[in-house]
Amino acid sequence: MTCHKQVGTLQRQKEINHTKTITHQHEEVMTQKVSLSTALQNVRLATFSPLRTLETSGCIRTLASKFSRLLEQDVTPRQCLHILNMCAASTALLLPAQAPMPYYALSLMWAGLALRGCARAFNEKQTK
Repeated sequence: MTCHKQVGTLQRQKEINHTKTITHQHEEVMTQKVSLSTALQNVRLATFSPLRTLETSGCIRTLASKFSRLLEQDVTPRQCLHILNMCAASTALLLPAQAPMPYYALSLMWAGLALRGCARAFNEKQTK
């Protein structure tokens, strides 16, 4: 009986050790998978840029070429986006007939920032 108990105890210890080994290996694999997914997510975040996506879109490039012909100078897609921002800000400032005073204040600030950004974009290109 004692020998039989020792054999049973040894078998249980082997099963427990085997289970611990499998659990440990599973934890290592899960850690590796989490690390890989985190790394891939960081790469995606680093490479995705909405501004770059807009600049490379066909419609912005077409508008930039039309602005180039209209202004008789080269206009980059980024400068085209500054021009569009200025157009939207001036429309928001001038379009509503009756609006509360804070709306006009915010629209005026937006138009001023858009004008400054547009001027910087065109001055930056001329200095290069």
